Amino acid sequence: MKNITLIFASLLFISCSHIKSTKEVKTSAQKEAIHNKMAEKQAELTQCYGEKVIEANKEEAANLLVSWHIDEAGKAIDAEVLESSTKNKDFGNCILKTLETVKFEKPEKAHATIKMPFIFTAN
Repeated sequence: MKNITLIFASLLFISCSHIKSTKEVKTSAQKEAIHNKMAEKQAELTQCYGEKVIEANKEEAANLLVSWHIDEAGKAIDAEVLESSTKNKDFGNCILKTLETVKFEKPEKAHATIKMPFIFTAN
């Protein structure tokens, strides 16, 4: 069995959408909190990669760029795969379903918009 590595690349941006304006939020505490929540789901995310990419397509690596919003309750909504190095849609859907299970910290007074690259490799 191959060792699977998942790298959470830096968040591309975090922004808070207010009713009348959009304000970019770049605090390291917010980014760290999101990274920590994603790290808690690393086993599930890695399982998506193992089942949907390695076993199904025999591919060695996969990169995804995923976007989602965090609502006032801390729930991931409107998640979508923006870019994928694999044509396996089941892989992206598995990642999105995992995102739906994450309970993020509530953003202050707004929805937060996240774009995050996920980089998977097999050794």
